[in-house]
Amino acid sequence: MSMLNIVRSVVRPARRIPAASLSIVARSVHTLPELDYAYDALEPHISGDIMRLHHSKHHQAYVNGLNAAEQSYSQAPNPKERIRLQPALKFNGGGHINHSLFWKNLAPTSQGGGELSAGPLKDALVADFGSVDAFKKKLNATTAAIQGSGWGWLGYNEATKKLEVVTTANQDPLLSHVPIIGIDIWEHAFYLQYQNVKADYLTAIWNVINFKEAERRYTEVNNFASERQSLLCSSVPLHPHLPIMPLICISDPTVADTEFTEVDQSFRILYRELWERRQSDEISVRRNIFVQKHILFPDYEDLQDTMESNDMDVDMSSGASVEPDDNEVAISDPVCNVPDLAFDYTLLDLSWLPASIASSRNVFLVRPEYTEAMAAFEQDQKSVVLLGHPSVGKTLFLKFALVERLLKRSPTIYMTTSNKFYLFRESGAYQFTRAEMGHNEAQKSPDWSRMGFRGWKVVLASTPQPSRYKEWAKQIGADKYMMKPWSWPEICAAAPLQTCIRPVNQLWDAYNRFGSSARIVYDADPVAHEEVIRRALKQCQDPDLLFPLSDYEWDNSISKVLVVVGPATLYGQMNRNILAGRIATRYIMNMVHKEAPHLLGFSMLETYRDLLRGHSRDVTTGLIFEERVHRLLGTPSYGYRIRHLPSDDGPSSPISYDLSTHDTVIFENLAQISDNLQAYTYYRPLQMNFPGIDSFALINGRLVLFQISTTRDHPVKLRGFNRLVGSLPAVQWDRCLLIFVVPADMEPEFRRQPFAGLSPRSTWMERLDQYVLGFTPAELFPTAGKYGFEKLSYTVAPSTHASHFIYNHVYSQSCIPPVGTDFSSLAMGFSSLLACLSLLSVAAAQLTGSVGPTSALSSKQSTICNVLDYGGSIGSSDIGPAISSAFTNCVLTHSGSTLYVPAGNYNMQTWVTLNGATKWAFRLDGFISRTSTTTGNMIVVENANDFEFYSANSAGGIQGYGYQCRNAGPRLVRIVTSTNFSMHDLVLVDSPEFHIVVQEGRMESSTILPSGVGFQLHAFKRALIIPNTGANLGGSDGIDISGNNHWVHDVEVTNRDECVTVKSPASNFLIERIWCNQSGGSAIGSLSDGTAVENIVYRPKRNVYTNGGNQAFMIKSNLGSGYVKNVLFQNFISRGTAYGLDINQYWASQTPGTGPGNWDGNVVDGVARPPVQMICADGAPCYDITLSNVNMWSQTNEAVVKCESAYGSGLCLEAGSSYTSYAIVTQSATQPSGYTTPTTMAGDLASGFATNAAIPTPTIPTSFYPGLAQISPLAKNL
Repeated sequence: MSMLNIVRSVVRPARRIPAASLSIVARSVHTLPELDYAYDALEPHISGDIMRLHHSKHHQAYVNGLNAAEQSYSQAPNPKERIRLQPALKFNGGGHINHSLFWKNLAPTSQGGGELSAGPLKDALVADFGSVDAFKKKLNATTAAIQGSGWGWLGYNEATKKLEVVTTANQDPLLSHVPIIGIDIWEHAFYLQYQNVKADYLTAIWNVINFKEAERRYTEVNNFASERQSLLCSSVPLHPHLPIMPLICISDPTVADTEFTEVDQSFRILYRELWERRQSDEISVRRNIFVQKHILFPDYEDLQDTMESNDMDVDMSSGASVEPDDNEVAISDPVCNVPDLAFDYTLLDLSWLPASIASSRNVFLVRPEYTEAMAAFEQDQKSVVLLGHPSVGKTLFLKFALVERLLKRSPTIYMTTSNKFYLFRESGAYQFTRAEMGHNEAQKSPDWSRMGFRGWKVVLASTPQPSRYKEWAKQIGADKYMMKPWSWPEICAAAPLQTCIRPVNQLWDAYNRFGSSARIVYDADPVAHEEVIRRALKQCQDPDLLFPLSDYEWDNSISKVLVVVGPATLYGQMNRNILAGRIATRYIMNMVHKEAPHLLGFSMLETYRDLLRGHSRDVTTGLIFEERVHRLLGTPSYGYRIRHLPSDDGPSSPISYDLSTHDTVIFENLAQISDNLQAYTYYRPLQMNFPGIDSFALINGRLVLFQISTTRDHPVKLRGFNRLVGSLPAVQWDRCLLIFVVPADMEPEFRRQPFAGLSPRSTWMERLDQYVLGFTPAELFPTAGKYGFEKLSYTVAPSTHASHFIYNHVYSQSCIPPVGTDFSSLAMGFSSLLACLSLLSVAAAQLTGSVGPTSALSSKQSTICNVLDYGGSIGSSDIGPAISSAFTNCVLTHSGSTLYVPAGNYNMQTWVTLNGATKWAFRLDGFISRTSTTTGNMIVVENANDFEFYSANSAGGIQGYGYQCRNAGPRLVRIVTSTNFSMHDLVLVDSPEFHIVVQEGRMESSTILPSGVGFQLHAFKRALIIPNTGANLGGSDGIDISGNNHWVHDVEVTNRDECVTVKSPASNFLIERIWCNQSGGSAIGSLSDGTAVENIVYRPKRNVYTNGGNQAFMIKSNLGSGYVKNVLFQNFISRGTAYGLDINQYWASQTPGTGPGNWDGNVVDGVARPPVQMICADGAPCYDITLSNVNMWSQTNEAVVKCESAYGSGLCLEAGSSYTSYAIVTQSATQPSGYTTPTTMAGDLASGFATNAAIPTPTIPTSFYPGLAQISPLAKNL
């Protein structure tokens, strides 16, 4: 067989040799095809030298290589050697095929080259691309974009029946399409003439394209396609090039039923009853397969209201099913007094078969989606293969599709397991296994092209993995169809068909939680189902899996995905994968916030924006919008612009209104909160809304009700208001605020809403003032960056009446913006300044999990270990032994305990190590003074988990009297290798050395807290509010921190050494709202051997303020090894510091880091000590540094900037990519145009504290950055 014949087979898909043994091809030697024109015939467009070299040298090399590879392949002694030869076969064989096509692609202008006459090809190009010129531009652009070497193609897609532009890499042949025109973009095709200017070559080649040959190929493939018939409808063997495949004919009437298994018998009977008798006029022999039914089911919304209401005593425990007649089913419980609705539906009844086919039930509900899907994949294809992976192959739809196709006498293959297939056609029904047909071992699936099924369309039922069905959609014009989720009536209708009959209340509860996948309760434990969802959420990387974008015929969430791939699959292989996809509901969205915070950032923002651009504001849009609004309204320190909705619909202007709340409480029913309603607390129901009310809060003495909506028409439901009145009798209901929260683009047109309900409307019209509040996407996702995510947490109210609530603040986890992100619109704008030691890539420097204790503080108060009960006394000369005794004899023996030091003054001279406790707290309300000069650490907490160190009166702490033993006494507090902990509301004064040392460990929560109502949510406390005051000299660091996943915020430090310093090893830190008040400033370092620092964020929201001191920020090292990478320093304000940004490092073997952004402020003397100085090591230059909008200046009105061995853009940084060392460059600086005098804070110190006298004990402030309150309120104010 000549190679040219093989090439022809590529053009004629019916005759294309499938994946046959290469030893057959090796029987003939491949030769170089002759050209139809001279080498110089294509000049001046392609030179003769190029053609001679290209054809006689390069193509000849591919021919030689192919012959040698095939010869070696045929003689290979084992499979391993044959596998080793496959790359050579692919490369040389592809080169031979592609170039054989390419020479035919070309023709001299004298022979019509470049001329496209009117005809089928031109018509198709105009139809598919708009014009011939548009086609050329697209092919040129696509081909030029190939990186390296490859081919650009015009190919015919046999599935879509369209011409498409595609590319292949290297010498890969075009297999997904039938090649019509190919262009070689290897340099050997053009470099001698056009050098590296690909565009000129691609423009010139159109003058010698042989459009006549292209039209011949196009016409041939179209003629063949129109004549193509199903291969399996004729005879066995299945394909003329293949041996006869052994098929078991299960429809042979001469063979007794007993010769077959029960499953084979079922398919045998199914074929006989549906295919052979479908046109029978004898009613007696026709099966009544489809049965019409009628059901009465509890009204969805009314049941929702009933189950939420406290006004009725609803008993839903029985949920019995009754059948009044053969065609009517009622599943509602008459005890509930819930109105019934009617639902008509169809059952497919195959109960007359001996066994269940595909191991699934033989009686099931026929959903409307099934018939829609059938129409979708049957409209242009007669022969179909019905497949599914093992867990989905038994889907009800596939069984329905098989029945429908047998009734229509349509050739079908049906897979029951991964190894067994049934073939139905006019000549009979057959059974065969995967072992009897060619298959791909890696994919463990049939090789359909080898078996001659290339003309068949494959219908695959699969779980929804977007990457997989998007890939299929690209293959030969594949179609996809998404099943809508099961509705509440469908779940009710299918319930009596299950082996386990569930009460209606269980069905309803599962439906509220899990949406259409609630039908899992038919056969599985809902608790186990929830765990499956939890695991899937943690593994999910794409929010589109939860919120697939809706086409008109799709719903906003999915249960299964039906993918139609045709014909067969690419390369004849079926690619399948399994992923547990679930449907997003309000309950699952709460799980997302807890289990999958990585889904809540940039990707979710983009998903939401795509939904807003869609054809309607559907349920998905509303779900995302509602969840984000809840998070914003429940976040502290937010004020908003709301607009009044007057009764006459007249114009109104927005007004500022303070809607600040401190805490969020999620409740299941009003009884949980009615006895202890707190002001400035945001209340929202866990699952379903109250009619007309989504949430509420007591703000400034007024009840504020929120209704969240994505539609312009949202009548006020009075039923919900009446329920609140009855349940919250202590609330003053006069002049309440009802605020409609809507998307910002809807707000200008939103009008006053009418009242709906039976209550006296005039009364409520007098009580309620209606307002509207709009949120933009950017406001809904304030911290969503392209490389990060947001983490939010909240608290669940106790399930029974309680006098104490778990208050929990919403923590926002930020992220790094991409390089070049413009922050110029922010106050004191300062664009992204990504700097540091060197940069490979900008990655997300962010927290990797939730921070703080994993259980509520209240759960640690079951045992109070008071030091006064263990030998301590107020005024004690040494409280250390009492602390140690209380820990050893009480905390370690009682889980959920608190070590308590009451208010009062204590001395301490015995240092303590508290090692190994879990789920405990250290409440330090008293004030401890150091009286010993022993070195070490006064208090060490080691290996703690779920731990909280705090002061309930926000006044407890330690006085170190460091002036008495400077650099010779102890550190105050050290936390060693502990996890899931927090420190807050503590005052640490004048440490002889460092004030706080966090030595490795993690401030991450990985455990769950079961609340009393059966739901599992995280509960976290405030993180760090610790003002440190030290002497005006070195060695007095405020906070030194290392480890993984720490959040440091709301800290004031006064000293002359580091303020908040990152030590190695360190990863995933978020540090913000730091007040370095006459302090050395913040830093990373000092760094030495084995440094490992990565993913560090300093201040994502204008949150670092330095008043006086050494520097705003410094990275310091001297020799050593390791890396600092992926760090972000953003939004700094400094006043009167010696340095601004100071990178000073001389160390080797350094790998990437990033740097700061959004800085304002000044230094004292900008010439003696520059506001920006980047002194990098000669042996490890810094690179990829970006400085922009740096508004730093000097109080002397003179400044310089210095750079050494530092590369990037901005100021004195050198450009280039060689990254060689260079000497210090000093540039004179001028005052930045964006510079303004830095703002101040009322507590700014004019100078540091004396080094030879006691430092006064401060009071913890309520702000740590100009104009911003602390992130977490002080404990004493709760």
